[in-house]
Amino acid sequence: MDTNKRKCAKCGAENPLNADFCAECGEKLSVNNANVLSRGFSNWSNKSRNYKIITGFLGCCVGAFIILLIIGAIFPMTNLALDNTNVQIDNQTTDYMLKGNSEANATVIISSKALNLNNVEINPTADGKFEYKLQIPKNVNTSEVVVTAKSPKKSENQATATIKRPTAQTTTTTTTKAPAELNSDSVKSIIGDSNIRSVDVKDGAVTVKYSLNFINDDNDGVRKTADDALTYMEKLFKDNRVTSVVVESYGTFTDQYGNDHDEMVMNVSMDKATANKMGDWNYVRTSLYSDNPSLNVFNSYSINPSIYKGLTFYVPISK
Repeated sequence: MDTNKRKCAKCGAENPLNADFCAECGEKLSVNNANVLSRGFSNWSNKSRNYKIITGFLGCCVGAFIILLIIGAIFPMTNLALDNTNVQIDNQTTDYMLKGNSEANATVIISSKALNLNNVEINPTADGKFEYKLQIPKNVNTSEVVVTAKSPKKSENQATATIKRPTAQTTTTTTTKAPAELNSDSVKSIIGDSNIRSVDVKDGAVTVKYSLNFINDDNDGVRKTADDALTYMEKLFKDNRVTSVVVESYGTFTDQYGNDHDEMVMNVSMDKATANKMGDWNYVRTSLYSDNPSLNVFNSYSINPSIYKGLTFYVPISK
């Protein structure tokens, strides 16, 4: 019997393989497994090459999917979720706390090439939460952190967090001119007194020597020196570069033989801290001309003994 024919069970006539009814008697042809298989192969062989390739590819995909479903059912994936997978930090931030959730018995592994982290293991808490403090150098603008979680009898799971800084923007740099050096000329300019003899400046400490003119007596010499010193100090301490000020006044003295010679009248000093505590400078200057003036506003002072002998009010000779 020809295997490419279907034989009618009723009349014995042979019919084409793809016929469902007998061409002789009209009887429905019975199903024969061999014939069906042969018929199937015949139909497959008649298909085009492209049809066979596409069908074969789809069949492989379906098979692979089914295999994955079976593996997933046998080895379920470990739970893993990050609180934030896209993180923005500012240009000053160097610490970031990476947080997420997994399973209590899972092992969480953190890796980042940009941050030099290589398989750092951490253990979640009893409720599956975990956190890890990342150290991010200021010169690292973008870093990817790969988090892997693996539980016993489960397949591993991965998640990635990307941490970025703001994109650098071009800014216009304004060059600020450095303040002029504090020197004797600049101090003289600040004081603005033609009676200045000399100025010495060292690391913000200023010493001013000046001529004391037009005094009536020894009392006037002490009062006017203190007054002039406060005036100089008020001006100089407005400059943040000045840390302390010493003022020395000089005058002409006539000895018992009638000879004139130049001597220091008085020396006073004040530092920045004391100057910052001063309230009304004018009020302090005015108080110097009272019947009982005080020189305690200064950090230190000393009066020439020759002048001190002639004072009619009392102040200590020095402080």
